[in-house]
Amino acid sequence: MAIEIITQEKPVSFEKDDVNIKNVIHEMDTFARELIVETEESFKVVTSLYRKARDWKKIIEEKRKAAIEPDRQRIAMINDKAKELSDPLDQVIDITNQKAASYTNFLLKKKEEEERKVKEAAEMLDILDDVYIPSLDTNLRGHGAMATTKEVKKFKIVDISKVPLKYLMVDESKVKSDIKFGINTIPGIEIYEEKVTSLRAR
Repeated sequence: MAIEIITQEKPVSFEKDDVNIKNVIHEMDTFARELIVETEESFKVVTSLYRKARDWKKIIEEKRKAAIEPDRQRIAMINDKAKELSDPLDQVIDITNQKAASYTNFLLKKKEEEERKVKEAAEMLDILDDVYIPSLDTNLRGHGAMATTKEVKKFKIVDISKVPLKYLMVDESKVKSDIKFGINTIPGIEIYEEKVTSLRAR
């Protein structure tokens, strides 16, 4: 790639030749990968290439935003209108689920109470082994929907100190935040310094 392409003062205009732009960007990418920076001149070339890539990226982003803005506004308006209707419907769905679950629990408690009375009567007559108690139907049919009850495994932490390490995760964002605010010692974590060089447009 010609160095002039990299070091030109103004970024290329992206109005017409999209294929040419892709080719030039591909050449810039290839050039960046192959460039060996061992002299002041090559350092100037790589910093110029960095600046050019940043300038081009900024132009592309501006054009992308300009191109999608009308659609973005229209989509946002459609989403807002749909949300006005769907949010109350979500509440209705949550409420009806809760009430269906409440009714199922009511039936379950009622059946448990009936079972208790039957068992008490059977114990008094000493015929407990001969008593048949039908199971509760966990699929309750209504109009347009059916309530299905099933066992779902869930968990709650009762003693964090006994939880195996493979289930625990370090909150890296909190660690980085604490280090940024001056924390220098965290048990089990080595805090060290590493030189990081990055380019910054002037």
